[in-house]
Amino acid sequence: SEAKLADWKLADQFGNYYTFGPITLFGDGAGIVIHTVAGQDSATELYWGEEESRWQSGEKVILYDAEGTVQAEFTVP
Repeated sequence: SEAKLADWKLADQFGNYYTFGPITLFGDGAGIVIHTVAGQDSATELYWGEEESRWQSGEKVILYDAEGTVQAEFTVP
């Protein structure tokens, strides 16, 4: 199976968000790592471009699809 993530958003509880470009995940177990700091995107790692890490322990992270529907929620350990 494949998951097309174009225009999906990864948001923190304060309204800051990262919008995915034309990214497609293929197959079960496929994944990518999102870094909030600046860096060079690769096939498996994407960079938000912030000056410092965005995530704090206990903070909720929400994944929205292109239509704005919540697809997943995660609390940072």
